[in-house]
Amino acid sequence: MQRCILAILSLAFCAGAQAVSEDVQLNLVTPQGVGQSIGSVKITETDRGLEFAPELRALPPGKHGFHIHAEGSCQPAMKEGKAVIALAGNEFAGFSYIESWGNKQYVTTSGLIVHPNFRGLGIAKRIKDMTFQLARMRWPKAKIFSLTSGAAVMKMNTELGYVPVTFSDLTDDEAFWRGCNGCVNHDILERTERKYCICTAMLFDPADPHRAQREREARNQTKKD
Repeated sequence: MQRCILAILSLAFCAGAQAVSEDVQLNLVTPQGVGQSIGSVKITETDRGLEFAPELRALPPGKHGFHIHAEGSCQPAMKEGKAVIALAGNEFAGFSYIESWGNKQYVTTSGLIVHPNFRGLGIAKRIKDMTFQLARMRWPKAKIFSLTSGAAVMKMNTELGYVPVTFSDLTDDEAFWRGCNGCVNHDILERTERKYCICTAMLFDPADPHRAQREREARNQTKKD
């Protein structure tokens, strides 16, 4: 029988700071709040983003995970968990996170990565499914969208009920679109006045009356494949 243990990771990095490395203590979460210490995670800024190196102990056999809070609080009322991290024993296997936009009317699941040592094992799909369920649980009425150029992500999105849409169907929250500034294709987005780009826009609308039928068709197609 697989056991699942949740733990809280508190990040102390500040935007604009120089490249740093920091050891963060990790604790189990219980219904009463913070549980026993189970080790630490070393977080290092690299040119590819944040690198997580867990050193954990006292964990029972099975699959485990921890999630990240922007604030360093592990009280039961804390509801800011927005990230999913996959661990294989003490090794980092994958990561993704969710964020809300436009007064929580829209949600994105972003930053999906799987460590090269664990690719081809279905971990990306499991992380994608978990972040999608987390988004649905946190904001059940929100539209969930994705901008991607990857065929594998498009396939996973389709199986979850996403459909291709125009960029005008996405959030108009400027904070989200500023995240595209560092993309090599940002000039295309600007030239087209944010009408389209290299990425494909996909949207899950919980209010779509045809959503359930498309999800069934996508699942049936997956079984055939």
